[in-house]
Amino acid sequence: MSIVAAELAPMTATGIAATPARGGYTTVFEGWQYPGVRRLAA
Repeated sequence: MSIVAAELAPMTATGIAATPARGGYTTVFEGWQYPGVRRLAA
């Protein structure tokens, strides 16, 4: 079902650029949360 939906809505250049950026963001915060860092000081 998701393959059909993906083909119906082709990705824009912004979407293509944002996809790896989201993966990088997730990876960085996953690494910080493992030792217990929850949020940065404001």
